[in-house]
Amino acid sequence: MAVVKVENKTYTADSLYQWDKNQVLEIRGLSLAFIPEIHFTNTAMDKALVRQATMDAAGVITVDVPNSLLQKSYKITVFICTYEGDAFRTLYKLEIPVKSRPQPADYTFEDDGREIYSFNALENLVHNAVNDLQVQYRGFTAETEKQVAAANTEAKNAETAAKDAEAAAKDAEAAAKAAQNAAAAEVEKAILKSDIVEIVKVSELPESPAENVLYIIM
Repeated sequence: MAVVKVENKTYTADSLYQWDKNQVLEIRGLSLAFIPEIHFTNTAMDKALVRQATMDAAGVITVDVPNSLLQKSYKITVFICTYEGDAFRTLYKLEIPVKSRPQPADYTFEDDGREIYSFNALENLVHNAVNDLQVQYRGFTAETEKQVAAANTEAKNAETAAKDAEAAAKDAEAAAKAAQNAAAAEVEKAILKSDIVEIVKVSELPESPAENVLYIIM
């Protein structure tokens, strides 16, 4: 049994052990006009298990703790609620610490028709969701790596093409200079072999060119 005495705003009950069964929560110190409805939950749940409490003449409230909530060592949160006509109100919030321990070999899972929440189902859902996310992440990572590799290859190819173009331009420039030098050498040889005694740079040929003169139009 877990007992909580509500006084001085301290609402933490006696602790229970994981794998305990058929435990009862006893709440003292409240003065309620109506027998409350108790909601049990923990941090792994998005809903609460509902139990109808009993209350004796001294105002002591007792309620069964769901066995499924003791299958894990999560702190149990308890909400004390009441109906007053059509109005529903949550009055108090309590906590029951659950101490971890190994599962007994003779522990049997029982379904009394009220255990509407399955931790195993929850864990399976979480496990499957994590696996799906991991698969999606691996697929995303693999595709991203392919795209990065393709981009790197394109960048390297572009760099190689640019270097090849630069080398070709340098080769063309060298070839042009070599051709120019060769032509100049041939002109010089021709001049030496001829009777030309003077070289004159002009913008156009004169009407009466002089003999033995080489005119170069600039």
